Amino acid sequence: MVVESGPEARAGAVDEALERIASELRGERSVEERLDAVLGTLRSALDVSRVSLWLHCDRGLCRRCLVTAPTHAGEPGPDVLARDDCPHYENALQRDGSIVASSLDASLLTELSSPYVAETGVRALMDAPVVQEGAIGGILCAETTEEARDWYDSERRLLTVTAELVAGLLQEERHACTEEQLAITVSRLEALTAAMTDAVIMEDTEPRVVFVNAAGREFLRQTGINEPIGMHCCDVVARVAGRSEQGEGMVDWARDLIERRAMEREVPLSLVDGTELEIDHLPVEGEAGFVGHLWQIRDVTERRRTAAALERQRNLYHALSTINQAVIRGHRNDDPHALLGELCRVAVEHAGLCVAWIGEGQADGSVERLAVQGELQEYLAELRIRMEAECPEGQSPTGQALRTGEPVIVNHFQSKPDLGPWGRLAVQSGVDAAAAFPIPISGTIFGPLSLSVYAREADFFDDVVVGLLQELVGDVGFALSQMERDRAFDAARAERDLLSEVVEYTPDYIGITDTQGYEVYRNATAREWSQLSGKATRSIRDAHPHWAWERVRDEGLPTARRSGIWQGESAFLDQEGREIPVSQIIIAHQDDAGSVRHLSTVARDIRDLKSAYAEIERQAHFDPVTGLPNRQLLRQRLEARLDATRRNGSARCLLYVDLDRFKDVNDSLGHGIGDRLLRTIARRLQRRAGRGAMVARQAADEFVILPESEWSDLETAREESLELARQLHEWIARTHRVAGHGVFVEASVGVTCFSGHDEEEAEALLTRADVAMYQAKGEGGGVRHFEPWMLDRVHRRHCLESRLRHALEAEELFLHYQPQVDLRDDSLIGGEALVRWQPPGEDPISPGEFIPVAEESGLVLPLGERVLDLALGELRGWLDAGCACPHHGIAVNVSPHQFRLADFVQRVEAALQRHGVPARALTLEITEGAVVRDLGDTIAKMHALRELGVTFAMDDFGTGYSSLSQLRQLPLDTLKVDRAFIRGVNEQPRSAALVGSILDMARNMELYAIAEGVETAAEHAFVADRGCEAYQGFLHARPMVGEEFARRLPTR
Repeated sequence: MVVESGPEARAGAVDEALERIASELRGERSVEERLDAVLGTLRSALDVSRVSLWLHCDRGLCRRCLVTAPTHAGEPGPDVLARDDCPHYENALQRDGSIVASSLDASLLTELSSPYVAETGVRALMDAPVVQEGAIGGILCAETTEEARDWYDSERRLLTVTAELVAGLLQEERHACTEEQLAITVSRLEALTAAMTDAVIMEDTEPRVVFVNAAGREFLRQTGINEPIGMHCCDVVARVAGRSEQGEGMVDWARDLIERRAMEREVPLSLVDGTELEIDHLPVEGEAGFVGHLWQIRDVTERRRTAAALERQRNLYHALSTINQAVIRGHRNDDPHALLGELCRVAVEHAGLCVAWIGEGQADGSVERLAVQGELQEYLAELRIRMEAECPEGQSPTGQALRTGEPVIVNHFQSKPDLGPWGRLAVQSGVDAAAAFPIPISGTIFGPLSLSVYAREADFFDDVVVGLLQELVGDVGFALSQMERDRAFDAARAERDLLSEVVEYTPDYIGITDTQGYEVYRNATAREWSQLSGKATRSIRDAHPHWAWERVRDEGLPTARRSGIWQGESAFLDQEGREIPVSQIIIAHQDDAGSVRHLSTVARDIRDLKSAYAEIERQAHFDPVTGLPNRQLLRQRLEARLDATRRNGSARCLLYVDLDRFKDVNDSLGHGIGDRLLRTIARRLQRRAGRGAMVARQAADEFVILPESEWSDLETAREESLELARQLHEWIARTHRVAGHGVFVEASVGVTCFSGHDEEEAEALLTRADVAMYQAKGEGGGVRHFEPWMLDRVHRRHCLESRLRHALEAEELFLHYQPQVDLRDDSLIGGEALVRWQPPGEDPISPGEFIPVAEESGLVLPLGERVLDLALGELRGWLDAGCACPHHGIAVNVSPHQFRLADFVQRVEAALQRHGVPARALTLEITEGAVVRDLGDTIAKMHALRELGVTFAMDDFGTGYSSLSQLRQLPLDTLKVDRAFIRGVNEQPRSAALVGSILDMARNMELYAIAEGVETAAEHAFVADRGCEAYQGFLHARPMVGEEFARRLPTR
């Protein structure tokens, strides 16, 4: 119970007691002496049985000091009060500031410390907390054993103030002890750390640096701290963090450790220069409590490097074991690519590499990646590696290793400036070391191989790592080589098995005999042939007819024993005893001593071969279409006839027959009909040439006849041969029925005679007959005998071809235009462009002379393009001069060869665009020969050009072999009646009827009709009466130069 007021004497005593207590605390005595004096004064002032001071310790509350009254006889009680004995005691002090209990029966006293009360006999107490650094550090307790006691406010104040003063004394004691302990600790650290290589830094509780050993000072100097003593811990840590990879996070970490006074060991720290550190932090406790912080910093770079190297070695040994297992699996699975992939995987996963890949050198010097594992895919994607030393792409470790066959190690890319772009690219990718190891292999399964590996750590590839990696690639190389050998062995075994099957089932006879001629092996064919011979013989001699065995015995076997092999023709016998001709080989097989142990026979049935040779012989001398002798056999027979005439002085003749317009038959009716016509004519020529005559096919539509007849002199031979030629010509010039078609052809026949006095060879005679035939053809067909002057004409033709080539290049060709006019009023409706040739300083050369040469030589293609270009160019000029384009435009002739060009449409379109001429101003004149060969292609090209605006005219209609059904399918605009029909309309009723039919057909098909070659008024009247719309010919105008034609054009 606290008494609110009391006697004045009691209050005065409290004040005096506080003065004495303050004086005693200021004394020079020890802390213990001063505590005893203070507690004694307090006991007296409060008039209690005893006063005690309790301080917190690890076990609970420990009694520091006890002062009792002289008359007190109670037990002192325990020195330690366990926390479990008074679980609510400290909470009550914190809640109320002090505890007052005035009666033993007070519930509070019982609750707080009943075990202690029971032991000491306390009946009333008053306690005050001893507060240190904001927390209760102990209790100042006044106790009495009286039955009852009232406590005054002044007494409670006295106890509380005294507790505060005691707390100050204890704090002073603790600081003194801490400084003493710190000094002792620093002194000990100086002795202990003087020779240490670890940096040791001691900080007080502030925390500020109070000690740094020599190694620590060197470490801090590298951070820019020359004098660390007195620096705050966080400032020091901030300097260190500036050199580390952790940065500012390190300061937060250190601050947290200091606040928690936590101990941590071996905390890793990486500096930016690659140095690896470990840091220990220990809170230091002295006898008086917490003293400060101790930091220990160790450089573990070399230790970790050594540990990493050992780890790499362990991993590489594990990799070796793994790759050897892969070698076994790869050998079993026979999969070299899988083994290479496993090598890369093992190198990355077990050797600590960031990437590994296999490169194969190619024949062109490039390097192809076969397998890859690891990261840095973008880096690998940008790699361009070659093996040549001359180019920058060949300077990488991989290129050098593939080129030299030696390992290439680069442990720091910055030290190898000659590596070109790979070094720079590797540094950008975080790679600082690389190596390439050639993989030693034999065989052809791969080209040169290398394992290329990369590491982020410099100096990664030490001698041990390089050695283990070389052993690794060596094992893989051995495995790949063994795979190649196994494959070669398997291939050889498969080849042997295949060869055995081939030998067994080949259609050739294969047998093996001993040296006595008895068979020890026969293949299926040999066994079948043995059955065909009528007996299952075991002796090779029984399979041959007598003559063949004699040859084998006398020639084959001795030659084989002597030279190792004999080859020749012999025969076997079939079941009826007929001979089977064979090509036979006998091989003598020797042992190591050179003695013949076995003889093998290979025999091939050559009956079909002999038949084929006969057929080849026939084909070599006979034409496959007609069955007639060909030019080769003809020359042989002709040479024989020449020899005969030279011996007996007789005269003979040679006829050269060419079918005129035979090409039109092929183009219109097809090659099948053409071939049948050739066979028909060939048979009839044989019958009509006379007994013993030789009829040969010289070329496509050319025949040569060598009659058997001979005469006494050349004049008689000339007369008789010309008569024979006329008969043949008349017979050929008729309509021949072929596969339901009536085919009309004519012939040109050349004749030459020779006698025993002639010095000409066979080829020269053929040339003479050929020249005579061309002379007849040039005269419109018929028969001509060779004359020497004809050779000059042939020479002129060849010269004309050469000059025409030059004329095309020199632009000696130009155009004339023949007007096309309306039959009603002779008004101009169009014109036909006609090519002319005027060599400089010479007379003009007739188109009838040079156009056939152009068609035969192939010059008709550039000639046709030249004519089209000239016509369009002149037309453009007329249009620019103000002339109007005629209704039917300008007509340009197109040869069949030109029209069949695959890009004919594109050529015409390009010419129109080049000259800027509207397509409607151009009419293309085509002949039936351009139509009938490929009707579908013709129609497609015509439609394509008509879509541009080009119009078409059928030229010389009625002279070819096109049918009305074909004509009906063509997108024509105009039909031109050939002048050969117009010429005879007034004298020949058949011509008149034919022209009338053509005009009727044109009208019915809604085609515009133009008559060609109208030269007389009678012809003009005839075609006009028959409904023809227009004509061209000398009656109106001859072909004229472009300027004169332009004057006839209407103006716009």
